[in-house]
Amino acid sequence: MLEAMQNKLHENKTLMVLVEGSASVKKQLRPLQKGIARLAFGTYERYQRTDIEVVPVSVNFDNPTQFRLTPMIVLGESILLSDYLAQYQANKSQTINQLMKSLTQKMREHLIHIEDLADESLVEQLLEVYRNQYPVPQFPVFERHNEPLEAQIKIATAINHLPTADKQALITQTTAYFSGLQQLGWSDYGLSTRTHPLAWLGFLVGLVPFLIGYCLNFLFPIISKTVAEKKVKKIQYFIPVYWAMSSLTYLFYFLLLLFLAVLSGKIILIVAVLLMPWLGYFTILYQEAWGKRKEIRSVKQCSAKEKKNH
Repeated sequence: MLEAMQNKLHENKTLMVLVEGSASVKKQLRPLQKGIARLAFGTYERYQRTDIEVVPVSVNFDNPTQFRLTPMIVLGESILLSDYLAQYQANKSQTINQLMKSLTQKMREHLIHIEDLADESLVEQLLEVYRNQYPVPQFPVFERHNEPLEAQIKIATAINHLPTADKQALITQTTAYFSGLQQLGWSDYGLSTRTHPLAWLGFLVGLVPFLIGYCLNFLFPIISKTVAEKKVKKIQYFIPVYWAMSSLTYLFYFLLLLFLAVLSGKIILIVAVLLMPWLGYFTILYQEAWGKRKEIRSVKQCSAKEKKNH
């Protein structure tokens, strides 16, 4: 395997290496495996390639166990193998460790990293409050800026360095806050968000396309979720399997319907099939917006006095 990967590097191919060795849903950078350093230096020794670069890629998710999560990805500054070759000739083991140390530092710089997993619940609660205060808009789907990620990294870093007494006081406050919300049937999103008075009009206008999109697409999530729940034993693999099953079944079904529509020669059927993915996406957005509106309404329906007390 290592030899095959070295051959790919020699052919100027790009390789993706999971440097932690396995997947995890924890917001913590675990010790990196040295295989990537051995791969880079091994390729140098075998082919005398001095132009190899190791690019640190930091991948963050707001909630990796939830469908339609928000990924935040940062490509860091490349580590040039040529910068380590002189040291490598003198002490191979020490140089490998030095490269791994540099890679760890560059990755952690752009990761939401919780030093002590005992603080995980506290950090997640604070991140939830932040995301509700500064929500990421639905559009554009892809953006090139790091403001949300940098803010969340600062939150995790602050907790990592918080004195124990202050941390315990904060845990008491956040636990009381979220427990109170749960008892009332509220959410932080519902409490901190306001809707436009005419928001209901958008739901009314979108109701018909939502129903059409739902009827055309409802089967795929059910099939995918059923397969994922039966086959996946580890939570970190649930969403990838769910997504893969949805994509494969949807693609097969869509191409089959498109083939039949073209075969029929009826323009209206062809247009209907081509609109199906767009209606399906609209259905997802509609359901998410409706769920958020319900959270807000559950708070608004309470009396002003009760809301003030809590």
